[in-house]
Amino acid sequence: MWRIAGQNGRAHQVARDVLEIVAKELAALSDAKDANHYWAWATRAEALLVLGDTAGAMAALGNAAVGHKDDFGPHATTRRQLRHLCQATGVDPAPIVEVLAQPDVLHFCGHMTAPPGTPSRFPQAQQAGVAEKVRERLRARPVGFAHGSLACGADIIIAEIALELGAELHLVLPFDIEEFVEISVAPGGSEWTDRFRRCLTAATSVTIASDSAYSGDAVLFAYAARIAMGQAMNRAASIDARTWQLAVFDGEMGAETGGTAHDISQWRHAGGTTEIIKINSTRVGQTTSPFGLTSKRVIRSVLFGDFKGFSRLRDEHIKLFLTTVMQPVAEVLDRYGAHVIVRNTWGDGLFLVLDNAVNGARCALDLQERLHSVDLEAAGLPSDMGLRLGGHTAPLVSVYDPVLKAPMEMGRGLTRAARIEPRTPTGEVYVTAAFAALLRLDPECGVTPEYVGHLSTAKNFETTPMYLLRRQGASNQG
Repeated sequence: MWRIAGQNGRAHQVARDVLEIVAKELAALSDAKDANHYWAWATRAEALLVLGDTAGAMAALGNAAVGHKDDFGPHATTRRQLRHLCQATGVDPAPIVEVLAQPDVLHFCGHMTAPPGTPSRFPQAQQAGVAEKVRERLRARPVGFAHGSLACGADIIIAEIALELGAELHLVLPFDIEEFVEISVAPGGSEWTDRFRRCLTAATSVTIASDSAYSGDAVLFAYAARIAMGQAMNRAASIDARTWQLAVFDGEMGAETGGTAHDISQWRHAGGTTEIIKINSTRVGQTTSPFGLTSKRVIRSVLFGDFKGFSRLRDEHIKLFLTTVMQPVAEVLDRYGAHVIVRNTWGDGLFLVLDNAVNGARCALDLQERLHSVDLEAAGLPSDMGLRLGGHTAPLVSVYDPVLKAPMEMGRGLTRAARIEPRTPTGEVYVTAAFAALLRLDPECGVTPEYVGHLSTAKNFETTPMYLLRRQGASNQG
C-alpha cells in the first residue's frame, strides 16, 4: 500500500521486513498443501515486486501454486492485487499473473441433431468429426468450467468431452427435466437420452430456469440460454479467469427467439469471443422448431421491498412517512416512465415490475441512494428506518387483475422475489443468480452483481445463490 501511495522509501523498508518474517514462516512449514504455504509465498512475491525483483517474484508465485493449483479464490485475489502493484511499479502484469493461471470458463451451444437419414441442421454423419474438433479445442485451452444446456447433438457432445477432460459441468435447463428430455433430447433417438442421463448425473450443478410447464413457450429457451451465458461470465469474473464460447453452428443467422444464432449474438453483444465449429445443414427450408413458436410469457424484473421500522409508526407518523419516504420513491419511479410495468404498495410493502434486468437493477440502486439522502430524524421519523429490496428476473404472464381493474404481470417469479426480500440487509439490494446472470450480459449497464453465498429464503422456499448489487467501480473486491 505504501508503494501504491508513492511512498517508495517506506515501501522498501516494509518489504524487507516482510521478507524476513516470511522466511521464518516458510522455514517452519513442512507441508506444501498447508494454506499458510500459499499466503507466505504470495506475500514474498509482493514484497519482491516492491523491491523491483520481478524474476524473484515470479519464482515465489510458482512456489505458491505448488499444492494449491485448485485454490481459485486465493489465486483470483492475488492476481488482482498483483495488477494493482504492477501498475504502481510500471511492470507488465501479464507474465506475472499468469504464473497463477486460472482455468478458462466455457459457454457452449450448438444445433440439435436428428435420427440418421433425417434432414437436420446437425446431421448424424457429421457428429464424429465435430466431436474430434471439440476435443482439439478443449485440449488446446485449459477449461475448468463448462456452462450450457444439454439438448441432443452439440450440447451433449461438448458436455461429454468437457467431463472427459476434467472440467466441471454446470447445466441450465429451461424447464422440468422430463419435459426437456421429451422436447429436446428424445427426438434425436434413444441413445441421446442415455447420454443425457449420464451427463446430468456427472454435472456439478443443474439449474432449472423455470419450474413452470413449457406450454410451447419459446421464450423459455432464450431465457435459459442467457442465464447460462451470464453464469459463465459471472464465474469468470469471480475467479479472474478468461471466458469464451464454443458453438457448433451451420452459419444460418435467423430471427428465432432462441437457438444457436441467438446465443452467439447475445454472447458477442456482451463482449465475448466465440469459436465456431462449422457444420453443413441438410434441412430443406424451415423445419419445425421449438424456438420459432410464439412466446406467451415475457421476461421481467420483479422487485419486492419493505421498510424496516414501519411497524413502530403511529397514526401521527403516517403522513410524514408518505411525504418523507414514499414521495421520493415515487419520484424515482417516475424517472423510469414506461419501464415500470407495475407499481404497488401496501403499508410498508413495495412491489415493482420493470421491463428488464438492467432497468430493474438501476432502479433498485437509485431507490436506495435516494432514500439514503433523506434525513429521517429531522423529519420526525425513526432514524434507523430503511428499505430492503429483493429482486428476481423471470418469465411472467401478462393478465388483467379483476380486483385492481388494471393490467398486471403475474407468475412464479413473483413468489421467488418475495421470498428474497426478508433475507436482504436494510439499505441493500439482493438478487437471484438469474438476475445477476442477465445483468452480466450487458457490460454497459453500470451495475455489478457480487456473489454473497447460498442463502435460505423466507418460509424455507429454497436455498439459492444470492448476489448483492453495486454500482460498477464501487465493489469491494480484494
